[in-house]
Amino acid sequence: TSFALGLLRSLRPQSVSLCYSIRIKNGASASRSFFLLLPIPQETAFQYNLSPVEHSIRPTMIDQEPLFGNRFAIWNLSLNPYEKCLIEQRMRIRLFPRLLPVSSEEVQPIPFRSSPHVDPSCNEIESMARTLRETNENDHLTLALAINRFVIDSLTYGNPIQGLYFAEDALRKEVVDCGGYSALFVALCHACGIPARILSGFWTTTNTQSMHAWAEVFLPQGGWVAVDPSVEQLRKLGRSRRVGSFGSVGSDRIVYGIGCDIPVLINGTEQIVDILQTPSLFPNDPSLQVSYTFSTV
Repeated sequence: TSFALGLLRSLRPQSVSLCYSIRIKNGASASRSFFLLLPIPQETAFQYNLSPVEHSIRPTMIDQEPLFGNRFAIWNLSLNPYEKCLIEQRMRIRLFPRLLPVSSEEVQPIPFRSSPHVDPSCNEIESMARTLRETNENDHLTLALAINRFVIDSLTYGNPIQGLYFAEDALRKEVVDCGGYSALFVALCHACGIPARILSGFWTTTNTQSMHAWAEVFLPQGGWVAVDPSVEQLRKLGRSRRVGSFGSVGSDRIVYGIGCDIPVLINGTEQIVDILQTPSLFPNDPSLQVSYTFSTV
């Protein structure tokens, strides 16, 4: 089947061509002016661009935020009453699986930043982190593995949203999407003094490619290590055959955003975006109707 072939491809490097189509309609009887922000696939140790990014309408600018190094395109647009516009982003990318065991080599620690969606100061987060520290050896690898197990054992997959669940909402609601799993994992890592961050993007191996979020934890034994608690849980339940567990993810995902609560500069004003994944409009005008599709070949 096509899914089985996609799974096999995700175990080895692969190259894909992507098309991200954004459709915007002004549903108002008056003209609307606004800024559109669309993230650009990020270059990492496991993902690099084979071609320059191309947009069907030239962006006003390409920018890069300083906190995580994410790149994104910005358009300054105006639509007449009931007018529509289509913007397509195209490029070719080389993707690699991350299937290596955690290295024993010591690497230098890095600073990390907590933010509203992964706030470790929430009472429930602090209490659970304290319990995890008391019941596990106090090294980063052991604690990170314990946090991953706790997230998998505590949450149920469902209720997908556009954007990102807050970590405390994931702990309280229990039924959340992949972003909720990742936010809770990162917040608990931060509460235990372990650097961690969210990654967001899209799957490449289905006919209806969907958004996905997972995480990375920074370990002295090996630098940034991929973690995907939602896929790991779904695999254990027999609901997914994707490659995703502590230390291992497949090449079937494209990273569009690193980190969360990301500050971006729009027309000279700082705006905070929860994750860089879907198109964002500034101002957020309800009369502007946005839809998008993502596909790869």
